[in-house]
Amino acid sequence: MSTNTNVPAVEKAMRILLLMSSSPKVYWGVSEIASKLSLSKSTVHSILNTMINFGFIEKNTITDKYSLGTAFFNIKTSYFENNPICKSFHDVVNKMHHECPECINCFILKNNKAYIIDSFSSGLNYSLRVEMPINTSLSPLYSSAGKILLSNLSDIEIEKIYYSEQVSYSNKKIPSLSMFLSQIHDSQKVRYAFNNEEFESGVCSVAVPIYNSFNKIVAAVNIVVPEARFSDKKTYYIAIMQKIAADISRQLGYESTSQD
Repeated sequence: MSTNTNVPAVEKAMRILLLMSSSPKVYWGVSEIASKLSLSKSTVHSILNTMINFGFIEKNTITDKYSLGTAFFNIKTSYFENNPICKSFHDVVNKMHHECPECINCFILKNNKAYIIDSFSSGLNYSLRVEMPINTSLSPLYSSAGKILLSNLSDIEIEKIYYSEQVSYSNKKIPSLSMFLSQIHDSQKVRYAFNNEEFESGVCSVAVPIYNSFNKIVAAVNIVVPEARFSDKKTYYIAIMQKIAADISRQLGYESTSQD
């Protein structure tokens, strides 16, 4: 991860923040962070105390555990308020919430992973629902949104990600490279992609692309649904996601063509 241009102390601080912010876990101990990042406990302790002084980290004096501080969340809030994709996502999805009875996520591709940059969860009281925290990163191979984002790349780039990002999320394995590329090519044509329990057993999703003013895919939105509610409503979910993505893309300056 290190490069010649990185400042070592800053890099370590960023790694700590990334670790704590990309996990649903709230409270962390020094030893746990040190073990996860292969750093010395004294280094972690010093960096945490420095970040406490600037409000990026808070310490529970009773448990001696650390959590993210208000300064971190202020920056995070500012990012979402000023990111045009997130602003458009919120604007569009909030207007359509009555048609979105499930969890809807907005993804970007970064460092060969699919990152959730925003999320909306319906207020409907389902006893069975699927939600994931913002900033969660996934292998794009196992996500419908990831497949859409990969469809923006060349076959050579996809092949590299295919071999570097294989993990084990569920019992369902991804297909061979040739079959996977075929799936991506199909997604390019129809402009949607499915996840059929590759990420988690009993969980399905469908994703569609978001375009910018240069007609480039800059993000993807997906709706995540328990398999029990997914099978009979695929066409409906595709239509909803296409409407949401089209409205977001329009706000980002995308002009559809007659082929769209």
